[in-house]
Order: sequence, then structure tokens, then C-alpha cells
Amino acid sequence: MEQKQCISAFVQLGEKISSFLQQPDIFLPTNAEFTLLSEACLRSSQKNNWFKKEEIKRALEGIAFMLQKEKLELWVKPFNLTFKNPKTIAIIFAGNIPAVGFHDWLSVLISGNKVLAKLSSQDEFIIPAFSQMLVEIEPYFSSKIEFVKGKMENIEAFIGTGSNNSARYFEYYFGKYPNIIRKNRTSVAIVKNSISNEELSDLGKDIFFFYGLGCRNVTKIYFEKGFKLNRFFEAIIDFGYVIENHKYDNNYTYHKTLFLMNSEKILDNNFVLLRPIKDLTSPVGVINYEYFENEEELKIELNSKQSQIQAIISTKDIQFGKAQMPELTDYADGINTLEFLANLAHH
Repeated sequence: MEQKQCISAFVQLGEKISSFLQQPDIFLPTNAEFTLLSEACLRSSQKNNWFKKEEIKRALEGIAFMLQKEKLELWVKPFNLTFKNPKTIAIIFAGNIPAVGFHDWLSVLISGNKVLAKLSSQDEFIIPAFSQMLVEIEPYFSSKIEFVKGKMENIEAFIGTGSNNSARYFEYYFGKYPNIIRKNRTSVAIVKNSISNEELSDLGKDIFFFYGLGCRNVTKIYFEKGFKLNRFFEAIIDFGYVIENHKYDNNYTYHKTLFLMNSEKILDNNFVLLRPIKDLTSPVGVINYEYFENEEELKIELNSKQSQIQAIISTKDIQFGKAQMPELTDYADGINTLEFLANLAHH
């Protein structure tokens, strides 16, 4: 197998996903070639109440966005991926948003290695559907992808994403292998007084897409001193649909009750709570905020919290509204997965 063929297979997978997304309803396939993925999406939605149709669609759009020929070629170019010394790489997938471990799966396969995958019980249908589609495009991959439920054996490296708690468990079991172990992270936004209403509205995407469950979702906003918060509430009004999800509503209502009982100061627009607190992470349905005066000082502070932050959304960093459309080079936790895999090949 050569790199070119490998890239070509993923480009074709991306094209199939794009065609699939053109259908009026992803749960009702318009032709037989979409049945497999359609069924995987429907089952995911039935199994996990966070995975509503729109959110699954959104996740697949992000994946199709990555699988473009020029992007893939540029991405692998700096690395000498020879395919000569393939390793078995174990991946433990998180289950917070649909197909969240796709980038790891892609990285392992595009670097010529074998994936030994353990899926989250919260998200166990979409990645296997992609695998089946990929094998149909390029049969070479049939020996390169294996899914396991139990013990992960005969592995040569490990990639795992989870909570700070599960990271300790990963360290214990897989610390002896070359590894990438990712912990809890979240994202923050810097909102200046000069922000346009359109950008503010786009910030709503960074907060509410996937109901705020991803590490690229904004859970903390730094508003410039003097910013009028009613501007923010007016700009995000279109995201009120989140409250229709009973799991989101339960979170929102529970925390609202808790804060009121504790006489905490909160602002409320009937679907999200703004809470003036230093913490970076907030529960679903809550956004933490504070004011800043000096942007340079704020940047220094954020720099000191680098290990907790996945992405910064601002006019100077990731654009408002783009948090959930990462490029191939936007590595989780800032760890270059391809470089890690390329280095393994030389050992």
C-alpha cells in the first residue's frame, strides 16, 4: 500500500459522507448505498439522548471537511510515513460527541498502522460504519482495523482520551507503552466591546453545538470591562432549542435550583445560566464568566492555564463559530498525533 492510495481511499470516504449529508433526512436513506451509515446514525441517536440528528449531522460535516485531498496531502507531507514497519496502536475512544475519536482513527490508518479500537458504549456505531465503508473502497484496510470489547492485547502503542480520572487508569494499564493520554480540557472565549453582533451570535455555536459536551466547547467567557451582557443574551437567542433536549433541561434546571438555594448571583435567559466565577469548566447549561481590563495580562493568565485549555476563541485566535470545525493540524491537547506515530515507525 502506498501513501497515495491511502489518501485516495480517505478522500473517497469523505465524498461518500458528503453525499450522504445531502439527503433530506440522514435517518431515512434515499438509496441503498447510504443504508449502512444511516442505520449507524439512527442507532446512535436511539442509544444516546445527546446525539440528536442535527448534532450527528454536524459531527459528520466536520469529518467531511477534513477529508479533502489537498488537506490530507499537506497534513502528511512533513512526515516520513513509510508503511514498512506497521505497529498495532490501541485507541480508547471517548463518547461525549458523535464519532469524537475519528481524528485518532484516521491518523493511525493514514500512517500505515493497525487500529485496535475500544469504543465508548455511548458511541459505538458510527466509527464501525466508517470502517466498513473504507474497507469497501480499499480492501487493504480489512486487516488494519479491529474492534475489541475486552482486554487489549499485543499492542505496541496507546492513544486514549477521557476524564482526568480515566487518564489515571490509562497510565496504570498502558503507561509502559509509547502513549498519548489526554485528560479533561475545555475552551474559552475572549469577547471585546468591539465585537460585532454577528460574531457574538457565532459564539453561540461554540457554546451550544453538541450541547456543550466537547472539549472544544466554550465554558468560560472573558468579557471586556464595560461589556453589556444583554447584548450577549440577544445574540444567542436562536440557540434556545437546546432546552428541548430533556437531558440538557435537567442539567440546566438542577444547577439553577442549586445556585438559587445557595443565593449565588446568576443571570438567566431560560436556557442558559451565566455565572460570575473564576473556574474554567462549567456544567452543561451553565457558562462561567468574568471581566478583563488588559488583554495582554489576560493572555499571560491563559498561558499559565494552558494544560486545561483546548482552544481560545477570539478575534485573534480561533474565529468565532469555528471551534467545532477543527483542521487536521488542530491536535487535541496540542499533541501532534502524526509525529508520534511517525516516530514509532523508526523504533
